[in-house]
Amino acid sequence: MKSFCIWAMALMVWVATGNCRKPASLITDPDTPLSGKWNYTAHYYSIGSPGQWHPVVIPGQWIELRGDGGFSSNVKPFSSAGSYRVIDSIHLTLIIQAGSDSLLYRYSLRADTLELSPYAPMCIEGCADRFLK
Repeated sequence: MKSFCIWAMALMVWVATGNCRKPASLITDPDTPLSGKWNYTAHYYSIGSPGQWHPVVIPGQWIELRGDGGFSSNVKPFSSAGSYRVIDSIHLTLIIQAGSDSLLYRYSLRADTLELSPYAPMCIEGCADRFLK
């Protein structure tokens, strides 16, 4: 009986953890709120004290997330990516080379403002980039 209970609990844990995750997928909806051209407006960083947003010095910088999963940018390090995948409601991956290199970002979307913060690799002191549509 004890062996049965252990197997039953293991099965329940396996089923619960296997069904809670959605696989990452390419965006295929051109009307998703992430889709479109976003203008780079500010950078956030902290050097140990409370962080601050600083305006972008060079105007005309942007990122573009297309509904088909395509990605383009004239801002480093974003400019090295060619596509993206949404992982869940707060994470997206910028894919540099399919099957090998990618950057994981935490994103926040409010009205016409998109904020991206590197998740892997992570900024130890805290950093983020802000874009307006």
